[in-house]
Amino acid sequence: MDIKKVLIIDDEIDICLLVSSILRKEGYETTVANTLAEGEQKFVEFNPQVVFLDLNLPDGVGFSIIPKLKKLNAEIRINIVSAYDGITERSEAKKHGIQHFISKPLNRDAVIQAIKPI
Repeated sequence: MDIKKVLIIDDEIDICLLVSSILRKEGYETTVANTLAEGEQKFVEFNPQVVFLDLNLPDGVGFSIIPKLKKLNAEIRINIVSAYDGITERSEAKKHGIQHFISKPLNRDAVIQAIKPI
């Protein structure tokens, strides 16, 4: 699958701008959402191949949206981006089939690695 569209769901504007800037320089089209509700709406409208998802959002926990996104697109690749990166969070991410868990503060290399084909 040729990845072209990426959705970033994070309530921190700086993180959205950073990830978006990194990915745009690499040739990806990006859009951002700052809540789970907005993320679900943008997912339907934008139809991305990859999502970067924060865990701690104003309207809930990021894990709660994963089943909805996978129901809409079984092939979606979801990467977690979070300051909460303990054993519990990483274990939960594995249960949801998450390939990449990026700890905040993040860096360019981690974002690039997460976007590359598996």
